[in-house]
Amino acid sequence: MNNRFDNDDDEGDEFTRAFYQALEDFIKEMSNMSDEVMRLSRSDFEGEFFKGFAIGFDENGQPHFKEIGDSIKDKVREPLYEQHVNDDNIEVIVELPGVKKDDLRISASEDEVTIEGKGINRNYRCTVPLKDEVDPDRVEATLVNGVLSIRLKLKDNVNKGYKRINIQ
Repeated sequence: MNNRFDNDDDEGDEFTRAFYQALEDFIKEMSNMSDEVMRLSRSDFEGEFFKGFAIGFDENGQPHFKEIGDSIKDKVREPLYEQHVNDDNIEVIVELPGVKKDDLRISASEDEVTIEGKGINRNYRCTVPLKDEVDPDRVEATLVNGVLSIRLKLKDNVNKGYKRINIQ
């Protein structure tokens, strides 16, 4: 691997090499995003927008960077979310300020959940890849003060496909 983060002292450390490669890829992507923003005019934006990154680890323990934030191209915000797995279910918590229940659409498959919502001055959309397979027929969702909580029952090898989810 040949990048500006090469370090001969860490040559035998696979994790360190993978981390620095992911960081190098991230820096290239940030440069591309910066170029894209500079090409756009002020009239392309209403107010501020958010763009950032998150670092995580895949199932093999390898690091990866994920772009998060607003879509510059279609003016849709990606809401912040987190995911927790326990013995029986996965809970996805999503921040959707200004969104009402009637303006929210959620769909799920066995390996992802998609959230779309319209607020007063914002549109939100994201697809959350789930950490484990779920049963899309066994899902509950609640929306309280702009915080959406989705509980998805872990899969027991039945039911494939998407299902619309009602919000309580």
